[in-house]
Amino acid sequence: MRHATTLSFACLCLFPIWCNPAAAADLPQYAIIEMPTFGGSNSNGIALNSNCQVTGYARIENDTGSHCFLWTNGEMRDLGTLGGNFSYGFDINNSGVIVGTSEFKDDPPLTDNACMWTADGHSVYLGTLGGAESWAYSVNTVGQIVGASEVDSGTARFAFIWEDGVMSPLGEVSGRPGTRAYAINESGYAVGISEDELYWKAILWHPEGTAENLGSFWDGHTYANGINDNMEITGSSDTGIGPHGFYYDYRTGELLDLQRAGYPTTSAGYSINNFGQIVGMKGDRYSGREDAFAWDREHGMVVLDRLQPPNCNWHLRFGKDINDFGQVVGGGTRGGGGYFDLQGFLMTPVYSSFYLSKAKPGIAGEVNTVRAENFVNVPVGTTVYFCYSLHGGGTLIPGCDVSINALQLENAKSAGSAAVDANGVATLEGVVPAKMSGREVIFQAVIPGSCEISNLVVQRFE
Repeated sequence: MRHATTLSFACLCLFPIWCNPAAAADLPQYAIIEMPTFGGSNSNGIALNSNCQVTGYARIENDTGSHCFLWTNGEMRDLGTLGGNFSYGFDINNSGVIVGTSEFKDDPPLTDNACMWTADGHSVYLGTLGGAESWAYSVNTVGQIVGASEVDSGTARFAFIWEDGVMSPLGEVSGRPGTRAYAINESGYAVGISEDELYWKAILWHPEGTAENLGSFWDGHTYANGINDNMEITGSSDTGIGPHGFYYDYRTGELLDLQRAGYPTTSAGYSINNFGQIVGMKGDRYSGREDAFAWDREHGMVVLDRLQPPNCNWHLRFGKDINDFGQVVGGGTRGGGGYFDLQGFLMTPVYSSFYLSKAKPGIAGEVNTVRAENFVNVPVGTTVYFCYSLHGGGTLIPGCDVSINALQLENAKSAGSAAVDANGVATLEGVVPAKMSGREVIFQAVIPGSCEISNLVVQRFE
């Protein structure tokens, strides 16, 4: 969202897919990993860092509450609460520090208290500016936290910055109560909103705490949701036909609509990485459908569902954060589920390095042969595992970090293994069950020791 990382080829590999959505449907290059729950019905992925650690919230058993979580390469850690039933993680920095909100044990229901979870999982209450509730929305690597807090009256909310154990109000621009700081970059610049007599305005806070009114970009409310280390900002602004997501370069004043001019759908940008890539949500005003999207200034807006593996039963509803490796977290639904069936997801780029053939003769009930070949620097005798699934999605590779590679199969199962021979080919033979006749199967091969995967093969058996 706001975290600096070193340039990697992973970032560059994202662009060829975005520029041609039709090609992306034929050659998927992403895996979709589900964020589990703590026994409840749903979860939500809200933020991730450059180490691909994810935070958000997940429902607990019997849906009696939601708990902030830390997900690290398949391990889901319950970070608990300050004593109540609910907590939410809104951001995580590269040191593994998480910020969000939590209930106290004796709070009235749904009372929020700004909270920080240290890298070792300890929770810290951040306090308020004098009111009853507070919310911590963003944290940078040096530990500066921004958010909003009620003041003495208990009604107005003011943006704050928390550092070195002290919460301080950020500057105002209109003199009216009502500011929120949603994101902070590594240099200490923060963005958010401020209320004036008619509208919410986008605000930029400078490191010394002074506020600059960025105004309304088009016609009405404007919300600044994310800022990167290059002073590029995203959010949404009213256009007269509904809010549209925007890209704004503070250095040059360049302002871009993330959608086509006059396009009737609504949208909002939630996060922008250091390569100017934005993720967010667009909605159809007539059908009510919501779609997660990714955008960059060269290739425009692409619905993330188009970048999924084939036969995937996800509908990705919003993208909440994107890191500099092109990994995205957000929320979606499975198999036609509704909003209350929301599940958090991690969408991570994958990289195939050898070729997998179709099964021959492709007839169920008979012996079929599959070949893996075109290896690069893979020694003779290396074991190749042949995996399959009926659905595209994502499966972690044992012993491999998800930032390196993942399978694009949902709950991948092993069909068998074979060693690479002297000709550089691994061959698997076996009978395909007769019940697979007329069904479509997805195959992918993997070498766990080097985290290498093949292309996907989608095949319907006769």
